[in-house]
Amino acid sequence: MNPNPFGGVAAPLSILLCSLGLTACSGDAPPSAVPEPSFDVQGANLAYNDDVSVEGGGMSVSFNDGNISQDHVVGQDFLTRLRVGEAHEVSRGSGVRIALLDTGVDPHHPELEGRIRAGRDLVDNDGEPWEARAGQDNDGDGLFDEGYGHGTHLAGLIAMLAPEAEIVVYRVLGPEGWGTATGVSQAMTRAVNEGADIINLSLGMGASFRAVEQALTYAADRDVLVVTSAGNRGVSIPEYPAFWPTSIAVGSAGEDDALSEFSNYGPHLFVSAPGESILSLYPGGGYAAWSGTSMAAAVVSSLAGLVLAQDPTLGAAAVANRIAASTVPGTGTAGITGHGRVDFAAALSEGITQVDPKEPTEPGTGWTPDFYEP
Repeated sequence: MNPNPFGGVAAPLSILLCSLGLTACSGDAPPSAVPEPSFDVQGANLAYNDDVSVEGGGMSVSFNDGNISQDHVVGQDFLTRLRVGEAHEVSRGSGVRIALLDTGVDPHHPELEGRIRAGRDLVDNDGEPWEARAGQDNDGDGLFDEGYGHGTHLAGLIAMLAPEAEIVVYRVLGPEGWGTATGVSQAMTRAVNEGADIINLSLGMGASFRAVEQALTYAADRDVLVVTSAGNRGVSIPEYPAFWPTSIAVGSAGEDDALSEFSNYGPHLFVSAPGESILSLYPGGGYAAWSGTSMAAAVVSSLAGLVLAQDPTLGAAAVANRIAASTVPGTGTAGITGHGRVDFAAALSEGITQVDPKEPTEPGTGWTPDFYEP
């Protein structure tokens, strides 16, 4: 594997992962808390409407301590477990376009130079979908800009795992982690029309909005693979768009390949991927350690990019089925954790064509979404 998959050098700036949920961090007080952005409607405090926001629970928070460097990022254990180096000998994502819909990206991060392209900013309605702090607590939760850096972190993961794929950025969430279902649906439609092969949606909502459903269907009809994060509440309650049958929902797995305690689960879960204490980029030339199904979804989007680059004739269903059929044996449970933890090298090996027909694939079981039946 390329010892420097990013291809650049950045000044060290580390961020340590604090405990999951809303528990306090150990060590120095964090300058900012960073939960996973989502569409979730926050209980009784907000009626179901077009508003979207960060998740109210299952947050991962972070703070700087000055020890993590680029070497730590490219030397993470999960890269070995997923056999990323072996996979890169076969495919590096060339010719594939991955749309990242999130809080935007830091376009000046040295590790992202030449790797990203501007799509659209649906928050400020302009052509510069870049991360920016607001310095305000607009949602009244006592935290400032808690979503800031999330998109840059995901872009860094994709850049490392699919080093030759093009990353197109669409900003749909502000620094507080809030956005609208309308903005996301518009960004999805734009991404499809502008040639995206894969759309990464590391966000979630408590209800299914018609505009988002229509955008998901629009993508599926045009053979664009949509990868979604399952959610960070540790429950089986449906969260959207992960529950929508034309997307593939990704849960988070730990070092033992078991589903993370914070990861949502259930019949809609398709596969799992590493999502605990994942190191990647942070705005300002830095690095961050975060946990969440957001990170796991970005891992799977990257893998999908490698699979498609290896064989550009594959449709979205075939790409999804290769990923599902090549998971690590014994790590999946039908109706609970999906097919299991992904394996990059196995997904690119010969003979992987579809989900094992011995496993249940009937509509409604959740083991294989309707759209992806062989």
